[in-house]
Amino acid sequence: MKNGKQIIDYSYQNIEYDDYNNTFILKRGSNMGVANIDGKEIIPLEYEQINVKGVYLQAIRFDGTTVYFNAEGKQVEQNQYESVLRTSNKNYFITVDSQGKYGIVNSQGKVLLNHIYRYLEYLYDEYFIAANEEGYLGIVDIKGNTKVEFKYEVLQQVNNANVIEAKILKEDITDLYSAKLDKIYTKKNVFIYSYDQYIEALSQEEVKYFDLQGNALDPIKIFVGRLHSQKKDDKWGIVDENNNVVVDFIYDRTTPSNEYGFAGIQKDGKWGVVDSKGNIIVNPIYKIEETNREPEFIGPYYKVYYGYGESYYTNDVKN
Repeated sequence: MKNGKQIIDYSYQNIEYDDYNNTFILKRGSNMGVANIDGKEIIPLEYEQINVKGVYLQAIRFDGTTVYFNAEGKQVEQNQYESVLRTSNKNYFITVDSQGKYGIVNSQGKVLLNHIYRYLEYLYDEYFIAANEEGYLGIVDIKGNTKVEFKYEVLQQVNNANVIEAKILKEDITDLYSAKLDKIYTKKNVFIYSYDQYIEALSQEEVKYFDLQGNALDPIKIFVGRLHSQKKDDKWGIVDENNNVVVDFIYDRTTPSNEYGFAGIQKDGKWGVVDSKGNIIVNPIYKIEETNREPEFIGPYYKVYYGYGESYYTNDVKN
């Protein structure tokens, strides 16, 4: 359906949407073909098999011979790669050879990086996340220079930021790299939270803040007119923008106040809520599951996330 109008009839046994090329793979009887997003047949139903190979569609005839088409249905020369994948940079394509090794070509097909990696993913500028033969992740540039050492099991761009989060899982170590790929932070057992204008690195020992390029930030400059967390003598409290204590340092963990003026206080594994003046709204009674987000509160209610990014607020007390 497109704008409520049927674009492909019911005569096909199977219709599979190819979201990579924005096409439909069709099957009628033993024959397969391809239609574009408007329902127009662009590869005729005369093939035994249609395979998506990145930007190309591989069509296998009943005699076993193979031809290749682009996403518009135009036949192209036999592709030397097993798959060709677009990146968000129109100058770079990630290619996969017959051995499953990854490389990079430019828009003219010139090889920029040889096929020596187990995996490649475009990052930004001229940088790519790569996996070496042992399966460890690092970052390389378009010339193959290693910019971040291959030693991580997890390596990803922090949401909304040009900051890289890298993890050594067996040691529970997290490293942060700036947009220029300089290491700016390393810590064991730390949570990284991303917000619209800053990144928070929270551990049991401290809380650090960075801008979206990885520069260190003073919390007083972030939380203008709001409360923020602080630690003293192994306990957490909450201070205002002038560093005046509004919640004593007696908690196991606290959160900054949110846009509604509410902050969280944790003791013995349970959470409570304070208002913008530090007054207790709810003593620590809520058992809130740890996620990659800090707990959020509106008055006596806390936020619960479930599948597909959906959420709701509740004041349910869980033992």
